[in-house]
Amino acid sequence: MAQIKARKDGAWVAVPSGTTIKAEKDGSLVNPTKIQARKDGAWVTVWNKSDPVKYTFVANRSKSFRHNDGSWSTSPTAVAVRNGVFSGSSNTPYVGVFGFSTESGGQTLAQVLAERPYITNATPTAGGSAENYIELHRMTSSDSPTGLGSAYGSWYIARYTGDTTDGTPDADNVSFTTTAVKTYTSGDPLSRNETAKWDLNGSGANRTKMQTFVDHADTNPLVLTNDTSVTALKTALGSGSADTEYAVFYGAGESTPPKLVITLDYVAP
Repeated sequence: MAQIKARKDGAWVAVPSGTTIKAEKDGSLVNPTKIQARKDGAWVTVWNKSDPVKYTFVANRSKSFRHNDGSWSTSPTAVAVRNGVFSGSSNTPYVGVFGFSTESGGQTLAQVLAERPYITNATPTAGGSAENYIELHRMTSSDSPTGLGSAYGSWYIARYTGDTTDGTPDADNVSFTTTAVKTYTSGDPLSRNETAKWDLNGSGANRTKMQTFVDHADTNPLVLTNDTSVTALKTALGSGSADTEYAVFYGAGESTPPKLVITLDYVAP
C-alpha cells in the first residue's frame, strides 16, 4: 500500500496506518477512516484508521485420504473430514483436508485479507468481541458410526500445499511447520455430535499461528491429523487396533461444515 508522509525533525517520515491523524471536514478537525491520493488516474489509499471487523467463513471444499491408498476417500461421504486409523496393519492414518472461500456476505477470504491483512484481538467496530478460531463438528451415529464413540487424544491443524482438486492426494503436501492442537482426555473425550474448537484468540503466539493459517488458506486448504510428521502419516498403525483419535467430521455442504472465524484489521496489533 502507498504511504502518507509527514515532516518531522527536518525529514520526511512515513505515517503508519492506525496513527491518529486529524483532517479538516466541514470546518472542524476529525479523525478520518482513510486518506486517499490520486495516482495514475485513480484514487489509492495511503492511510487507514484501525477498523477491526469479524468475518465468518465455512468450508467450501473438503476431502480425506490415506497415503497408502493414494486416492480420496468416499466413505462415509466424499466430503467427510476424517483422521486417525480405524484398523489393520496395512492402513496409514487418514488426513482430513478442508478449505475456505466465500464469506456469508459474499466476500472471499482473499478479498477480506487484501483489505484488512492482519489478525487482531481488538474489539470489532461493529460491536461484539474479537474471535479467532477454527471449528469442526463430529458426525452423529445416525450419519456415520465410523470412529470411536468417545475419541480422545490430540488433533492437529496444519497446512496442505495441494488441494482437493488434485487427482492424487499426498502426505508429502502436509506442512507441520505451524500447528494448532486440541487435546481431549479419556475422562473427557470428544463424542459424536460434539464440536472441537481450536481457539487462537488471545496471545501473540496464537495470533501468529492464525495469521499463518489464514494467509495459507487464502489459496490452499488446511488439514486435520492426529500426527505431527509426514513420516507418521506414511506409517501403518501395525497393531491392528484403532487410534483413540479416530473420528469423522462433517465436511463442506453438510449440516455443520468446518468453520473459520477471524478478526481482521488494517493495522498490525
